[in-house]
Amino acid sequence: MAEGVYTFKIGLFDCAVVSDGMAMLMPDAAKILMANAPEAELVTALQAHGISGYDIPYRMNCLYVRTDQHRVLVDTGLGGGVHPDLGQLINNLSAINVTPAAVDTLIITHGHGDHIGGLTDASGQLVFPNARYFMRKPEWEFWTAEESLAKMDDFGKGFATKNLPPLASKINLITHLTRDEIN
Repeated sequence: MAEGVYTFKIGLFDCAVVSDGMAMLMPDAAKILMANAPEAELVTALQAHGISGYDIPYRMNCLYVRTDQHRVLVDTGLGGGVHPDLGQLINNLSAINVTPAAVDTLIITHGHGDHIGGLTDASGQLVFPNARYFMRKPEWEFWTAEESLAKMDDFGKGFATKNLPPLASKINLITHLTRDEIN
């Protein structure tokens, strides 16, 4: 199995954690994320995990689930073009014989770049052309509202404005969901 894929079963479902790649989270991420940790304990904990300094390696993973009826992908990673070590989702899906065209259901948990960055390619075309897309209605409204976008940094706004508009006519907005609505 490919290094960027971990497969497992849950009942009759074949599942895979599929990596979009790994990069450093941000400079001094450990100090930011663990701001109240005593310095000596923080350094010791990081070193115990092979991390020198305060930069934390961050693997961006998505979940793939194959049922009898559906090929489901949860989130799409950061996608290509941001960092040379990212944008590996499609390659890693191919390691388990899944093509973008085979994905028929795509669930978007929220609009951060590491969840929606792989929705479109460099030309703005949908990467998963046959998917039905699902996102909670409040999330969609937040990530597509001019008021919200005006308050975002350029990085976050860039992902939202590039990757979400192509879904406008395809998105299924969820307020609540029953089994009958997804079959």
